[in-house]
Amino acid sequence: FGLLVFISIFVQYLYQNLYNMSSVTVMLRTYRARKDATYPIVIRVYANNKNTFEYIGYSVKEDQFRDKPGNWIYRHQDATLINNKIETKRQEIIAKIDEKAGYVKIQGSKLTSLSKYLDKRAAQFKASGRVDMDRKLRRQKTEIEEMAGRETFFQEINMDWIRTYQAHNATAYKNCNNTIMRKIKNLRTIYKQAIGDKWAEYPNPFDNFKLHFDPVNKTKLTREEIKRMEKLTLTGIMDVARDTFVLAFYCHGMRFENIFTLEWEQIHGGKLKYQMNKGKKTREITLQPQALAILEKYKREGAKWVFPLCKKKWRDKEDFLDMKGSANALINDALKNVAKLAEIDKHISTHIARHSFAYLMKKKKVDMHVVKDALGHTNMSTTETYMDDLDDDTINEEVNKAFD
Repeated sequence: FGLLVFISIFVQYLYQNLYNMSSVTVMLRTYRARKDATYPIVIRVYANNKNTFEYIGYSVKEDQFRDKPGNWIYRHQDATLINNKIETKRQEIIAKIDEKAGYVKIQGSKLTSLSKYLDKRAAQFKASGRVDMDRKLRRQKTEIEEMAGRETFFQEINMDWIRTYQAHNATAYKNCNNTIMRKIKNLRTIYKQAIGDKWAEYPNPFDNFKLHFDPVNKTKLTREEIKRMEKLTLTGIMDVARDTFVLAFYCHGMRFENIFTLEWEQIHGGKLKYQMNKGKKTREITLQPQALAILEKYKREGAKWVFPLCKKKWRDKEDFLDMKGSANALINDALKNVAKLAEIDKHISTHIARHSFAYLMKKKKVDMHVVKDALGHTNMSTTETYMDDLDDDTINEEVNKAFD
């Protein structure tokens, strides 16, 4: 009796796990050769004890096909296109299989988690001191999981997924196009790294998504507008906001992080020496009279930092980012009121000081190599792109001469 019970349970197990198993397999229909010696690509679907074949719409030679998920077609001029078509169709089929059909056997390796890979890379960045990238990847992981409502896997990502992600960022987070393009570009890099780490398989679906960045019209202040800011009589945080902005302008478009951490020991003999937070270049700047006048205002006995923004030493890089972010938000908020008082009808922030310096250099036709070094760019193409994004009133001035 015990043996009969065992056999009964075993048969039931076989029925549930073999007879009732579904499978989705990419293959060639080799008995349907075409005149050009190619074979149609199909997806064989076994579900509910039935075999069906879904045609992809392409045919290839037998030596151009291999049983390698994500990279079935190779040595073919349209390999990437066909592989993406196969994967898109395969995912559609898997999603449509009735739950009653039982377990769906996925061809090839097991599912690998994009969510877990983002966690892994974020932790690696944090361990190497790149806290900014750690935060960036963790934030992107949260956004992706909010979109899907669950953990996301590499095998799910195709062109439809990317377009959905694009739309989700536009509607849920109100991101502008360029922000969305940067996020997608970052995911393309992550996917490429995951292929190298054997978490994902070729082809990279992001390679077929065309990144399109909108032209950027960088806000900047004219020399006259900055002079109006300088003439204002201000107190409190508005005074500090105006002074940090103007000092950054006179110090060759110094970034806010360097203003925030500016120490008195960096200033000697009318010169400022500091290491840029980007590129790590060391700059020594001859201070203009206007910059020296600002610094004179903030001299305090025993003070370490020039401006009363950085009041204590940060514990670690994450603590530093929090402190800097809070100070930047405070200054940017105050700059809105400063702009109104100076009758400047523009949205300005600490970074606009950098744009304004570059714009002045362009107006004065300063040699591009000098501007490159002043801004701390590592290559000329970055400087050229940066300068091209600034409105060039010189064009209008030159064109207007034709009508004089």
